[in-house]
Amino acid sequence: MKTILLAFILFFGNLIYAQTFEFNYTYTFKKDSVSKRNFTEIMTVFSNENSRFYRSQSKILSDSVGYTKNKIFTDANTLITTTESYISSVDNTTIEIDLNSKIQQNWIFTYDRAVVSSEELNLPIWNLSDERVMYNNLKLKKATTYFLGRNWTAYYTEEIPVQIAPYNFYGLPGTIVKLEDSNSLFKFELLNYKPKVHLDNFYSTSINFRRKKDFEKITSKEMYEYGKFLIQNSAQNLINSGVQLSEEQVKKIENNIKNRKYIFLDPTIPFVI
Repeated sequence: MKTILLAFILFFGNLIYAQTFEFNYTYTFKKDSVSKRNFTEIMTVFSNENSRFYRSQSKILSDSVGYTKNKIFTDANTLITTTESYISSVDNTTIEIDLNSKIQQNWIFTYDRAVVSSEELNLPIWNLSDERVMYNNLKLKKATTYFLGRNWTAYYTEEIPVQIAPYNFYGLPGTIVKLEDSNSLFKFELLNYKPKVHLDNFYSTSINFRRKKDFEKITSKEMYEYGKFLIQNSAQNLINSGVQLSEEQVKKIENNIKNRKYIFLDPTIPFVI
């Protein structure tokens, strides 16, 4: 994070040459409100004029490697074998947001199904504060909101004149640098950012966009029901994907499901995003 000022200078030095940018956030989160375990993932936000794409960095790398080696994945085993070194704590999702049309598309790829839902973009209503802080040589302003069933505090900067946020936390006049809910279940912190010449590589290698024709269009309600189904049938889904489980392992998975208190960044989309 100490290099963020240098990145800031380079950012504006290249501003006239690129309208596409890459922002990376350190994402610390819990999957279970009872467990003390935290997970960490690097989440990438690509900005291209009014379009925003939110996806795990490890998934982006996995897509690229898999595409280079196989050109196209023919089955789940090939996908796993090719990209197994890219371990991720989040589900295989891409969130596509159009700030102009106010539409959000949720692209979700699982071992047995590829689905996409489209919905009106739900934006937080921000309460702007007079509080100002300095953070890594950036002047930050504070804002709060109640959104997705939680109270959130954001620190954003207008010194980066691009509206950037993790997931769909848009609506502030600048870039969100820090974002956290009041219970510290979900936390984002801007790691770095840079201009990009184009997104051609992302479009051509990302499994969500390279295989658009394979995605089944479903409603938001169906997406919610599908996510819940996957959770409740985790053991059977693993077996269906080719994983061999003993009876004891199946029972352990089923007991874990009963005892866990699953939480999600967006309760309407029960996937780890």
